[in-house]
Amino acid sequence: PQTFSLNKSLTIEGAGKETTTIKGHIEVNPESSNTATLTAKDITLIGNNNNAAHGIIGIIGKGTGKVILDNCKISGGELKGQTASVGIRMESAGAELSMTNTDIEAYYYGIGVRNTDQKVTIDGGTIEGWAALMTSAGGLSTSDGSLANTNTVINISNATLNAATVSNEVYGSVVLQEKYNGVTLNIKNSNLTATNKGDKTHADGEKMLSALDLRSYG
Repeated sequence: PQTFSLNKSLTIEGAGKETTTIKGHIEVNPESSNTATLTAKDITLIGNNNNAAHGIIGIIGKGTGKVILDNCKISGGELKGQTASVGIRMESAGAELSMTNTDIEAYYYGIGVRNTDQKVTIDGGTIEGWAALMTSAGGLSTSDGSLANTNTVINISNATLNAATVSNEVYGSVVLQEKYNGVTLNIKNSNLTATNKGDKTHADGEKMLSALDLRSYG
């Protein structure tokens, strides 16, 4: 299994997501004060390392990481590791993700939004995971112990977000959780659905899924 670490901008253009397939993981990892942008069009990226720590595409590092996907597919394949089977894991402050007509299929999370001042823009496509999109701010804190104000903006339009259960736990297509507060979420012309596709041994979990799950705690 290969992981490609990117500290500079790179464009990958295939012949179509049904034709051009890349197996492995990509980490967008700019150094402090630098920007690295991954731009991909017309490809399928399939994760193949169940020990990967930053998803199939990870935005990490101390600089500004950006990912732009156009007519792509991100697939977790057979991965079930909790940090590996995530389509896009946004870990660095100020990370940006823009997706147009792009599909994500992952066992755990389609998109993980995990730091402050992040921006997610989705137009079209189908995103599927235990949560299609989730927030996590377990590592964020403030000096006075109050809950974090993340200042993150998520815009979703013309898309399908599907929650595919992996347990009988309450969850949802979009999950805003932990102390990830101060986030703006806009959804229009989209479908939020649920299925037991992820794990049929937990078919009852489908009944525990919601379109939007809001649970702020710290």
